[in-house]
Amino acid sequence: MAAPTRSTSAAGADARREELVDLAAHDIRTSLRVVEAAVEMLETDLADATLALPMLRRASGRIGTLVQTLLDVSRLRRGVMPLELADVPWATVCEPLLAEMGFPAQARGVRFVRTGDAQAIARCDARLVERVLLTLVDHALAAAPDGTTVDVHTERRAGGAFLVRVGHRGPAIPAGRLSTLFDAPQPDGASLGLAFCRLAVERHGGTIRAVSPWVDGRGAAFEFELPADPRPA
Repeated sequence: MAAPTRSTSAAGADARREELVDLAAHDIRTSLRVVEAAVEMLETDLADATLALPMLRRASGRIGTLVQTLLDVSRLRRGVMPLELADVPWATVCEPLLAEMGFPAQARGVRFVRTGDAQAIARCDARLVERVLLTLVDHALAAAPDGTTVDVHTERRAGGAFLVRVGHRGPAIPAGRLSTLFDAPQPDGASLGLAFCRLAVERHGGTIRAVSPWVDGRGAAFEFELPADPRPA
């Protein structure tokens, strides 16, 4: 008698887990290359410690974040991550994050420009939404040419929905990738973080998308919208 085959749903779950592992492995390898470069600097000359140690600290922190993101993506996909909803002053999320990201931005002459409703209150899980914003700002900063700006806009839409837009003036995203940018995996090993962003926003009952080109035929903007009264999806 032939052995029973696994159900299609089980096979699909296995495939999704493999996708997540592949994405995490890609991003972790990137951070490990930074670690290796820092160790080589120390092996060559201990005087380089002032440069190498911050590199090691950032890379180790990124690896920890990636592991946590991998676990959270899995929980979000299974619908087992509870939302801790609260009325959150957006400034308490946005301002500290941009201040922290301002150090690597200043090194390249990139400025953050905030527009829109600075006093907005967002009904959300602040922990999840802060990580969404951090991921989008990180991607925009990486793509922004030196000496340009990364724009962070917030507004209250009709019906009370809350919109956040993060834009840069770097290369445009190919049109064929826009509809799948937040899916996993990407052909070029794009960040696990974008898959997390989509799942975290959709967990609130919201939507997320990329718009490109954005300004003067260049750049891209990442937009997510949260409903006025989030209903966990």
